[in-house]
Amino acid sequence: MARRRPAGRGWVITTSRLRPGSDGALALAEQWSADLALVSATLPGMTGEDRVPRGQEIRFWVAGCATGEEAYSVAILVSEVQQRLKINTGVQIFATDIDEQAVEYARTAVYPGSIAADVSDERLKKFFTPEDNTYRIKKKIREMVVFAVQ
Repeated sequence: MARRRPAGRGWVITTSRLRPGSDGALALAEQWSADLALVSATLPGMTGEDRVPRGQEIRFWVAGCATGEEAYSVAILVSEVQQRLKINTGVQIFATDIDEQAVEYARTAVYPGSIAADVSDERLKKFFTPEDNTYRIKKKIREMVVFAVQ
C-alpha cells in the first residue's frame, strides 16, 4: 500500500490499488480487514519515531482514482483507525486521475443504492446518507478527499 516519507508540513503516504482487480466498489472497505491492520501499522503519528509533530498532517495520494471508490474507502478506513486509536492528526487524501468525467463523478460522492448489498449496515449508517435510490458519502469523509485531474 504505502510508501512513507516526510514532506514539508507532514507525511505523504502513496497508495497503489490496495486490492488489485477490485475496481469500482465501495465494498472494498468491507474486504479490507487485512488492509485495516496495514493502515493501522502504516499511519505515522501512532507510535514511536514516526509520530507526526503537532500542526502537521498525514497526506495520502491515490493515483488513478477513477470515480473515487478507493479514495473514499481509504478515508473511511483512516477515519475508523483514528477513532479506534484516538488519533487527532489531520489527514488529507489527494486523489488524481486523467479522466475528467470520472473525477467529476467522484466529486459528487454519490453512489448507487446497490452498494448496500456490499457495505455493512454499520458503515452505511456511519459514513453514508441515503438519497432516493443512492447513497452520498457524509461530509466528514468527503472533506478528507481532494480530487484533481492529472
